[in-house]
Amino acid sequence: MNKMNAARTDLRFLLNRGYRKKIALNFVGNHYLLNKDERNYLSRQIFSQVKSKERKGKKIKEYDLKGKYVVIDGYNVLITVESIVKYFNKSKNSKNRLILSDDGFLRDNASVFGKYKLSLVTDYSLDLILYNLKRYNPKKLKFIFDKQVSFSGELANKINQSLLKENINGVAILSKKVDYDLKREWKKYQAIIGTSDGAIIDQVEKVIDIPELVCKNWNKSNFRK
Repeated sequence: MNKMNAARTDLRFLLNRGYRKKIALNFVGNHYLLNKDERNYLSRQIFSQVKSKERKGKKIKEYDLKGKYVVIDGYNVLITVESIVKYFNKSKNSKNRLILSDDGFLRDNASVFGKYKLSLVTDYSLDLILYNLKRYNPKKLKFIFDKQVSFSGELANKINQSLLKENINGVAILSKKVDYDLKREWKKYQAIIGTSDGAIIDQVEKVIDIPELVCKNWNKSNFRK
């Protein structure tokens, strides 16, 4: 068993016995001398059985989007979809990997949120997100981007133009409190939330894994754990 597999096993063991994740991850990371990227990978992939079961129970199927109000955690979804595009196109400059997490959500190890920059795959990634949502006929889409991150205004404008062009009922907005707004949209309108952010998933009722939906249009044999 290599060190990452051993670390996964040990971290799951500790989490299933109630250890706080930060403490358990630090212990396992130090024990196996894991670097920052390896610890980040484990943090995004490994969860307790109880937490995984709870979150899986909140995931809805794409067919359940019909006629529903969907609110998207802008950067969370976009960054993961960009990683998917780079991964499947085997970008030589990308170290991103797709992570099939214990809780059933698809994540990446990009960790670029605060340093986000527009890239060659941004427009294509946005098109993929809209295409894969539109085909299931949601009632309305709302994208929320962090106002304090560079390029948020440009991203919102791109999406609003695409929504208009594709005749999709929706809007992209900027917010200083994205997490708060996502939870408010769920509480006020029972919106389906598009995110893989565990802190948000834990506080809403229904979640759609948009990156996973995008991946269904690619060869699934390219997935790797």
